[in-house]
Amino acid sequence: MTAVTYSGAAKMSIANDYTLNSIGAVVIGGTSLFGGVGSAVGSIFGAFVMRTVGDLLIVFDINPVLQPLFVGLVLLVAVCAGSLRVLRIKNKLDLYR
Repeated sequence: MTAVTYSGAAKMSIANDYTLNSIGAVVIGGTSLFGGVGSAVGSIFGAFVMRTVGDLLIVFDINPVLQPLFVGLVLLVAVCAGSLRVLRIKNKLDLYR
């Protein structure tokens, strides 16, 4: 909604750049892609982490074409770290606690 109010036009392609960042922020914030429970505070923390990664890429003068690659790598590390929790659980009911 914010992007629509800034641009003044409602296009379907207006938020394509934010899809990876929004999913990444939620996953880094602690919400599992396998289901379960997440928190708003964790998602806000994940958004701060994603913003910091984006700002550091600008500071280190990384090519803008390569920036989604680095964001994807951060997301991949977060998903792998969350998957380790799923692999360690012996009782499947403990996954949803």
